[in-house]
Amino acid sequence: MPVKLTEIARNTKLAKSTVHRMLSRLETHGAVARQGNTYTLGEKIRSMAIRGGRPTWRAERRLVRLTMPFLAELFTLTQHAVSLAVLREQAVLYLETLYPPAYTSHILRTSANAPAYCTAAGKILLACDPGARYNASRPGELQPLTESTITDGRELERELNDARARGIALCRGEYLHGYDAVAAPIFGREDKAIASITVSAPAALLDLDALVPLLRQSAHSASLSVRSRGRLTPGLSHFSRRGPGSAHNAE
Repeated sequence: MPVKLTEIARNTKLAKSTVHRMLSRLETHGAVARQGNTYTLGEKIRSMAIRGGRPTWRAERRLVRLTMPFLAELFTLTQHAVSLAVLREQAVLYLETLYPPAYTSHILRTSANAPAYCTAAGKILLACDPGARYNASRPGELQPLTESTITDGRELERELNDARARGIALCRGEYLHGYDAVAAPIFGREDKAIASITVSAPAALLDLDALVPLLRQSAHSASLSVRSRGRLTPGLSHFSRRGPGSAHNAE
């Protein structure tokens, strides 16, 4: 359960500045992760708990290597932030993000670990994993990070059902105010969703009519690459890129 800095300081009887300094150092090493104004266990600790201490770094780097050609091409075509993420319990871990310089301030306001329920990457992976879906919607799990964050379990369940049916998930300023995102799953063997590709941008620039076909093709090609162990080359160039348009809110 995420906890606030003030709560940690109160329980440890340490000064807030000291706690903040210690948490910052732990976050740098992946031991804790920041979620808005709260902190939770970091990916390194989660990985040790889930996999009995066996490192997952090699598998994650291999996934990045197999999908990078498609992430790079999607970034070139859209000029928006493009991310590769995996599900770790009730959080998503962003393994790689490509972004234009104009998005630097946005990226710096995010964390490598983010709650699954309020991100496009997390929602599409939750939609493909019934067990994770149940845990994500339990009472007390859905904490608001912005005024748009879904905090009602039944509403989240409807959102996940829609994401599974459409094959894409949307985030409408639920994780970071003013930024929207759309994500599609990458499937490994036995048609299991193992990761997701996300395109994110300022809400006024995210043109879903233009982006969704590109995203779907990129995720499909990345899935084939993972299954064929990289014996596949990018193939999105036949899509024509449309320039940024007005805001396109999801239905």
